[in-house]
Amino acid sequence: MKRFKIILYLGLLTNFVFGQCSISSNLVSNGDFESGITGFTSDYSNSPGDLWSEGTYDALSNPVFSHSNFSPCTDAGAGAGTMLAVNGSPTEDAKVWCQTVAVETNEDYS
Repeated sequence: MKRFKIILYLGLLTNFVFGQCSISSNLVSNGDFESGITGFTSDYSNSPGDLWSEGTYDALSNPVFSHSNFSPCTDAGAGAGTMLAVNGSPTEDAKVWCQTVAVETNEDYS
């Protein structure tokens, strides 16, 4: 059986804006992981500095710091450089990143 290791980089790469809108706040808490591993839940295990085990994640500035076989990657945004790095789980349907966001009916969100 072949096993695959997956690195999941969650972040905003490109921002397209059509029209004008006023954004007062972000409904996603810590979506850029600049505050570390807060504001979300996961079926994976947090493993700071060591992503060798499958089903683990960490928030760090470069995935290669936690697993030497991961490709070096740095933040392309304007933040402090923190991102979520994940070593894929062998468990089917394991949730990597979960967050409940409260929205209102008949409202538009950007």
